[in-house]
Amino acid sequence: MSSDFEAYEQDFGTATAEVTNKIGRIPKLSGEEKTQLVLNVDKQLEEVRELLEQMDLEVREIPIQSRAMYNSRLKSYKQEMEKLEKDFKRSRIAYSDEVRNELLGDDASSSENQRAHLLDNTEKLERSSRRLEAGYQIAVETEQVGQEVLANLHTDREKIQRARERLRETDANLGKSSRILTGMLRSQNIASPPPPHHIPPCSPNEYLSAGIVKDKQRGPNGEDENSRRRRVDGAVMSLTSTPKEEKKEEEKKETNVCCVRPLFQVDPQFVRG
Repeated sequence: MSSDFEAYEQDFGTATAEVTNKIGRIPKLSGEEKTQLVLNVDKQLEEVRELLEQMDLEVREIPIQSRAMYNSRLKSYKQEMEKLEKDFKRSRIAYSDEVRNELLGDDASSSENQRAHLLDNTEKLERSSRRLEAGYQIAVETEQVGQEVLANLHTDREKIQRARERLRETDANLGKSSRILTGMLRSQNIASPPPPHHIPPCSPNEYLSAGIVKDKQRGPNGEDENSRRRRVDGAVMSLTSTPKEEKKEEEKKETNVCCVRPLFQVDPQFVRG
């Protein structure tokens, strides 16, 4: 790294020596020759600035323990560069002694000072203009960023509004569903019969009259004993009973049939296994 820095130092010394020589020749020239030499010196000064930038980069790569020495040398080179720029600025507005005396006489020094002052003011105006342009560019970029932020905020606001509408619709649907379920539960509670333990149990004869419980003893044709007895008793009664007694018997059957409940508990001892 230090070898590269030293190479840039040699180039810097050669370039500054040439620039110094040409700056001293500028006041003695005039016309096109002076203009060409000024342009040439300006180009060389730009090359010297690039050398200083390269030297600055090389110093940053040098180890810390050796960097202080190179920083000191780089600082002196930058000061020399500033001196060259000032000399070049004066040489552009300066005349040779013969030309100055011939054109201005005794007022030559005051005129040269005025020109130097005007040149300084011109450079200040140029720097101010560059700063204003940079500030304007920053303002334009800031405005663009602000517009993008506003667009994003508008988009987010629309999303939030749509989400809020969906939440309202969902809440309304949930309320409607809750009302429907409540109505269904109420109607089910009204239509439901009392619990089974509230229903009084029927007698075995009532279960038998409803045909729910069957006797375990059956005849050859599949008829149980109770049914066979009722059939025989009925035949005997039809032969011996009067019409009035038949009417009473029919009312008794209807009463026994009406005793059957829609929902009931069946005693396991009457159920056929």
